[in-house]
Amino acid sequence: MSRDSEAISYGYPFFYVEESLDENKRTEIIVAALIGFLALGVFAAAIFLAITFDVTIFTVIASLSFIVFIICLVFLVGFTRIHNKKKRTFARMLKAIDDSDVGLSAEELQRISEEIQVRIPRPEVIYRKTKKVKTYQAKHLQYSGEIKGKKCPICKLEINKRQDVLGCPNCQTPFHYGHLFIWLQAKNSCPVCGEEYIIKN
Repeated sequence: MSRDSEAISYGYPFFYVEESLDENKRTEIIVAALIGFLALGVFAAAIFLAITFDVTIFTVIASLSFIVFIICLVFLVGFTRIHNKKKRTFARMLKAIDDSDVGLSAEELQRISEEIQVRIPRPEVIYRKTKKVKTYQAKHLQYSGEIKGKKCPICKLEINKRQDVLGCPNCQTPFHYGHLFIWLQAKNSCPVCGEEYIIKN
């Protein structure tokens, strides 16, 4: 849970505030609560001293500290009312959205969900893209196996002896040189076995 979304509690026991607050608003509220409690403490101490020693200055201090406490309490109660009004408005908006008929069936929502999941790259795919990919010189990938009757998996056309042919270093599948070169620039992996590599001219 982030700091901005923490539930914070302060003030009297009946007083509870929960909101995502920016740092300035949070500071103002905490300072007001602390000043309020400090004023309440000074008020209690001044009343005790005024009763014990019968000195007028303690009565004045008690009165002033009580006024400060009331001001802080009014600020905090006012903030709570504004916050609660915002929460009620937001809850009404959510309920209106919930109650509205968006016209999508459960099957359509499931299909959209699956499409979104397909578009989001999986962590292992992200990892594979960041690891070092093998680099081969084109001359080292020259295909030397039997070509007769073989088709390039990329263009699906038959390969003949007069064409430049490269073979995957992993699965030994033959490809037209140009097709595999263009494919690897876009995908970085063999279209047949998925082995990752790139070709340098």
